[in-house]
Amino acid sequence: MNGIDFNQIINTETPVLVSISSRYCDPCFLQKMILDKVKKYIGQKIFIISIDADNYQELAAEHNAIDKPALLLFTNGKLIWKQKEILSTKEIIQIVLEKTF
Repeated sequence: MNGIDFNQIINTETPVLVSISSRYCDPCFLQKMILDKVKKYIGQKIFIISIDADNYQELAAEHNAIDKPALLLFTNGKLIWKQKEILSTKEIIQIVLEKTF
């Protein structure tokens, strides 16, 4: 994925929740499990994508998401929320719904 692909992905009316993580990061594994539950509850209303910061270091750096894990929420290509600590499924769902619907 390059910057152009990423911009195409986030530049939609449907909100996009981006998880930037690393496969070598224990908290990132927990975040992935939480996001699987988020997807189960509101996955039809948003896109959820995961980016491996180790493979896409430039993209992670561009979004100041080197400290892994990080969540970024975009609508129409604009960053509307950013989180750098683990939240519960309920907290993420609440924030996404408050910020986008």
